[in-house]
Parts: sequence; C-alpha cells; structure tokens
Amino acid sequence: MPGQKPRFNVTGDLNIFEVSDFNLKDVTIKKVFVIQNDEIIYQFTPKIDLNIDKNVKTIIFSTVKGLLLTMNLDSKKHVNIKILLSDSAKETEYLIENVAIEEVF
Repeated sequence: MPGQKPRFNVTGDLNIFEVSDFNLKDVTIKKVFVIQNDEIIYQFTPKIDLNIDKNVKTIIFSTVKGLLLTMNLDSKKHVNIKILLSDSAKETEYLIENVAIEEVF
C-alpha cells in the first residue's frame, strides 16, 4: 500500500516424511534464519499452517507481517534460509541454500 514501509517476506513449505528421525505428529518449525554473507540478517518465529497426508507432514511457513528492511540485506544477492526444527525431544537444523530474492513493487 502507498505510504507503508517496504517489507521483506519469507514463505515456503517443508515436507517431512515419516521415515525421518522426527516424531511426525510433533515436529514443527521453531525459528527461521535468513543468512547472507555468513551473517544472520533476520531471525523470526514463523506463522505455520500444517497439512498431514498419510506419511508426509507439510509445514507451510511465513513471516507474519513481513520484516522491516535492513541495510545489511543486499537484495541483489542470494540468501540462505536455516530452519530450526523440533519435535520436543530433539532439535535439528535444515539449510536451504542460494535462495533468490524477488522484488515486488
């Protein structure tokens, strides 16, 4: 909307299969980190929607309202997304590398 500050939004979906090391019923995303040039630019607790179909759990995650832009983010470079997963018994990290930033006007 006109007059609002630009925001950085992160959305994605992650499929977790029953054969993984996690308790499929309890696994969730605790935190998401946006990393560029080996520096954490953003970290946030995502909004989550779940879909379980047989032996696959799909976690759809996103920022709630978007994150205010920071000078540390270079929108012309790719970022890495690190996802902290937990099933209340253990935690692990999942890394998605070289994610392009899309500018929407």
